[in-house]
Amino acid sequence: MSSNPTSFRLPPNLEGKAEPEIVEAIGYHDDAITDLQQAIPSLKGQIDALKTTTTGTAATTQNITTAAENIVIQPETIGTVNNQTGNTAYATQQSDYGAFILLNDASAIAVTLTTDTSIQVPWFATVINYGAGTATLTPASGTISYPGNLSAASLPIPTGIGATIVYDGTVFWAVLFGAAAPSGLIQTIVLGAPAASVNFAAIPQTFTNLRLVGNFNAVSGQNLKANFNGDTTSGNYGYGFLYQYGGTAGAVQSTSANGMLIGGGLGSFTLDIPNYRLATAVPGIYVSGTFSQIVLGSYTLTGTAAGAWVGTDVTSMQLTDSIGGIFAAGSSFSLYGLP
Repeated sequence: MSSNPTSFRLPPNLEGKAEPEIVEAIGYHDDAITDLQQAIPSLKGQIDALKTTTTGTAATTQNITTAAENIVIQPETIGTVNNQTGNTAYATQQSDYGAFILLNDASAIAVTLTTDTSIQVPWFATVINYGAGTATLTPASGTISYPGNLSAASLPIPTGIGATIVYDGTVFWAVLFGAAAPSGLIQTIVLGAPAASVNFAAIPQTFTNLRLVGNFNAVSGQNLKANFNGDTTSGNYGYGFLYQYGGTAGAVQSTSANGMLIGGGLGSFTLDIPNYRLATAVPGIYVSGTFSQIVLGSYTLTGTAAGAWVGTDVTSMQLTDSIGGIFAAGSSFSLYGLP
């Protein structure tokens, strides 16, 4: 009682001035207030001893823990938007904790996931790519794991796809979402001028299958040829296709080639590449497709193609003509990711 100011000592002397029950009730009430006042200094000392304060670049997080409860005061960055539209390179910061990082550019975007001491764990952010260029998230150190690819060196995010990224101090973990997942257009290339080759670089590893569709003309060409990941080693490819030319059937095949023939020298084609990544159960990448080459009033060439490549994880694809023909302006090629 001596620790409380005199003015806080209640109740006053009400004996004989009110009903006994009322006096007793007021006494209980004011005893409770007195007990609470006496407990405050002791409780404050316990809370101060247990309280930890963590200060980030632009936010402060306080965790107050007692034996009975956990209280987390959320940072002000949660739910904010970090608009990186027009930037093709970005490094995450502590202030991105709980934030929405918006990427939007026609060119490829390189995002470095910062891992130094400026990042306090646990840390998370959500990244979404609204631009036409593929965004690639690469940890400054360590790996990033996501469904279908654990301990990856990087995570490609094509247009229309988002990812929530969590960092535990050692590994980044990600889950993908978006209208374009798990299928959608990856890239369309329409030639504005003649070109000797067409290249699909940084193919996202977020799908299961690929489909390539084209309509082209290779001037002075013969057969459409595909190579994967820049591999032109003789013996690493095999292919075969059945065709009819002007009503006559024929076949072409090779078991030791430096590229894969998948069609004629002009016209349209569709090529499917199932299980284009993590091809370990059945070693190698296998493809199949159809092609048609019709010159009205002259001839028709139609057929089916199949092939194989000894590698795994298709990350890029190069298209050329087998004898050096040049793709004409207006030729178009579209690559799709499929579930």
